[in-house]
Amino acid sequence: MASLWVSRLACHVQSGERARFRAVQGPLVCALTLAACVTGCALDTRKLHEAEMNGAGGGAGGSSNTSSGSHGGPKAPPPIDLPVCSYSDGVMAGCESIVPNAGFRHGIEGWQAEPLAISVDWDARDADGSKDSGSISVTNSMDGKTDGLAPGGGMQCLPAAAGDIFDMAGDVYIPDGQSDGAAGAPSYIGEAGLSILFWPTSDCSETSPTKANFQTKLVEDPGSWTHVQGAALAPDSTAAMSVRVLTIKPFKQVIFRALFDNLLLKKR
Repeated sequence: MASLWVSRLACHVQSGERARFRAVQGPLVCALTLAACVTGCALDTRKLHEAEMNGAGGGAGGSSNTSSGSHGGPKAPPPIDLPVCSYSDGVMAGCESIVPNAGFRHGIEGWQAEPLAISVDWDARDADGSKDSGSISVTNSMDGKTDGLAPGGGMQCLPAAAGDIFDMAGDVYIPDGQSDGAAGAPSYIGEAGLSILFWPTSDCSETSPTKANFQTKLVEDPGSWTHVQGAALAPDSTAAMSVRVLTIKPFKQVIFRALFDNLLLKKR
């Protein structure tokens, strides 16, 4: 539905050998996102890099903690200071989010899976270690025999208009123990982050999104919660946006899973 175009085209994007992924990671993932466009307490490492908070550029990359980027459209606005929010016990001051169900306290109401081999569910693991709240789990099982990367995630379709500036932040966790199942395979299994696609129709159902999209830097390292953030400018012809909890994995890998929590989204 909302991102059907995203998932279908992703199946046909060719990216070369997986071993070469890190060398071309930034440009490749940016192009992919434009063309094709997460029980128990885990270690909390939700720190923001000061240099990046002062305006370092965006794009995709490793497990750096914060980024602002707009790919294929208007230049991303400079980032602003955002609070590191928790929704485990209500809404903290300054953490009012326009994303319904931003903290996944009791479920994933309001969120849906993008089509084609993506599933979403509630997970009891919470970014703040709360026993009374959880997170959204995204499982990406879009796989095949060709080379390339398969992006997909959970989403909400929300109103947006040309010229709107949105600031987005949240927490990402990649569970340990995931593997592509191949002996001697590279350690890379996938990445996860937050993303926005801007659409020319109010229901996010047009054939393709507008010529601008946004994603935070992508988390790759498993085993700890990582805080990410960024800013996005809605381009001309925008009528809505898909707010996404995004996973990206090698197409040949059978499955990849990531958790997401505390999704702050503000309009400037």
